[in-house]
Amino acid sequence: MVVSEGASCSMAAASSRTRRRIRSAEKRGAGDVSFATMKQAGYYTRAAAGRPVAPLALALLLLAAAASPAAGQPDAADRHADLRWFFEAANPEDNDVAETALEQIAPLWRDGYAMILRDMLRLMQPPAPPRPTVDISDPNRPQPAFEYTIRREHPSTKVWRRFMKFAEDQTGERFRGEFDRLQQWIWSLPYEPHPDYALFKGEWFAAIDTRFRQFFPRGVQATIRLDEIDWGGVVVNGIPPLEYPETLAAADADYLDDDHIVFGIAVDGETRAYPKRILAWHEMALDRLGGLELTIVYCTLCGTVIPYESVVDGQHIKIGTSGFLYRSNKLMFDHETRSLWNTFEGVPVVGPL
Repeated sequence: MVVSEGASCSMAAASSRTRRRIRSAEKRGAGDVSFATMKQAGYYTRAAAGRPVAPLALALLLLAAAASPAAGQPDAADRHADLRWFFEAANPEDNDVAETALEQIAPLWRDGYAMILRDMLRLMQPPAPPRPTVDISDPNRPQPAFEYTIRREHPSTKVWRRFMKFAEDQTGERFRGEFDRLQQWIWSLPYEPHPDYALFKGEWFAAIDTRFRQFFPRGVQATIRLDEIDWGGVVVNGIPPLEYPETLAAADADYLDDDHIVFGIAVDGETRAYPKRILAWHEMALDRLGGLELTIVYCTLCGTVIPYESVVDGQHIKIGTSGFLYRSNKLMFDHETRSLWNTFEGVPVVGPL
């Protein structure tokens, strides 16, 4: 995108030093997240939606098995004991506890339970695909350039198998161990979730970051299907917004080459360019231009860049990164009400707003 000579360019993150600050900010922003567990497990990278992260899966299962789903809202277990059974069924170490929990769920089965299984399976390690067979007795066949080794199955894979079999037994469908088949079947049904599905979702993901509970309180209002909301691989504001960055004249931006992409905005004669290489680190910028407070959102997954006015009906709404995705598009949140916002439309879709 071409900007005028008088435009200014954001300088933040233009150097490796700034990039180190970003990484440091991510860690500082972890808050009361169970970050130590994740770090010890060797995990702290952005995960593509749906990519199994084995160390995190195990840490999450161990936390879930030891935790009560009523931790955030004390009467949850009394109101819906079946939610607790799902957590117990995810126990990777005690088969008896897990099987007993599934036996309690089975006679109460409703298709809405499949949404709960989906959320849990999403973060587990699926079985590895079978390796190709090679007839080593045939002298005319080329020998494989690798050696066969015995692979130890990840503990969460055992829970994966347990849940997939349970889903098939209860639905009568054959998913063939494929998550996508289960997911498509769920989305083909009318949206009839468990009455406290939102509560479950908050408790499940709270094993990663306790602040996730705030987005999914009991009875939360939503205009989208909650089972289409996935974790994006970061904690709340784990990708810190670029806030009111220092700028310089376009002619002085010698760290940019002519073929570098920038995103330009003009408001009442005032112009600014945000280099893609910088905005990609933050995915969001909070700025003031032409007298307007702006929230500029960049979704790296779908390539959209959308500026929104941050003041609505006289109220300044401060936006952050929730850590969740909806149909591969990031969900923002506002700090005051903790509502989740659709990036495409700039409207709240989950929460009180």
